[in-house]
Amino acid sequence: MNQSNKGKHIARQKICRNTIDLETFNREINELKEVNEKFKHLCQIHITYDCNMPFNASCRNYCFQYQRKGQYMSLNTFATILNTYTPRQIALGGGEPTLHPNFLSLLNYAKHSAKIPIKHINFTTNALELRHKVDVLSDYISGISISIDTLRYPKMFDHSLPDNLANNLKIYADSPMQIFLNYVIDETNQDTIIEAAQFAYERDLNGIYFLGMKRRDKKNFINKNDLNHKLLQTKNMFGGNYFVIGTDCCISNYLSNKEKCNAGETTLAFDVDGTPHNCSFQTLLGNSKCPFLK
Repeated sequence: MNQSNKGKHIARQKICRNTIDLETFNREINELKEVNEKFKHLCQIHITYDCNMPFNASCRNYCFQYQRKGQYMSLNTFATILNTYTPRQIALGGGEPTLHPNFLSLLNYAKHSAKIPIKHINFTTNALELRHKVDVLSDYISGISISIDTLRYPKMFDHSLPDNLANNLKIYADSPMQIFLNYVIDETNQDTIIEAAQFAYERDLNGIYFLGMKRRDKKNFINKNDLNHKLLQTKNMFGGNYFVIGTDCCISNYLSNKEKCNAGETTLAFDVDGTPHNCSFQTLLGNSKCPFLK
């Protein structure tokens, strides 16, 4: 991270995360639980399955949501979710959530009109388009996760990202919002973890989250020992300095040899029509056992 930008990142930590101590956090959660027995700390809400990735993009090969394109969550469904579960945080996804024709209206409702206004709103984007000005987004959004990985862009570490994507990444990084890189890994690219962290670090992002490739079986699965080693190296090299290194719950469960996933206890994932699931992976799994569990 550039020395000149450290002050900016410190400010982001204070302004965007509204950092509080654990005691205060737990008190807020307990207060919300007392008000609503259906309370969920986090709601992951798929507001559309439309996507603007090129038709020849490699991610089309593994995106299990793409075939359901052309659907948009209604404001009424969105409001019902927020007012039923009164979450402290929501994460909007898709598809590409910014393609929703009423994206800003959804943000405005969550921030100002929900029964209990949402404290933390974030969304995931491929950053191919800047459909909304960052100064407008920053009125609503705490953080943005940008999905870029070598499964989609095999030569991303050789400065060969599309020009518009590289430019948009810089615009987001210079904004007052927290910006994270979402990096999907499987057995073919798990050796690029350190390079991915360096990519995010050098572009002054706030951190990187490693996400497991969602599939039904363990064939040619991520090597656990190698993954542990790479993550430890990455944390030793880039951890701290206001730079976050984390994983999704799938990888966390996998590395911890868990036999049961706790998804659904504090979080829920919602389809465009408002159908709730314990996790967004459940739609793909069906009745199959999660391959990330022991």
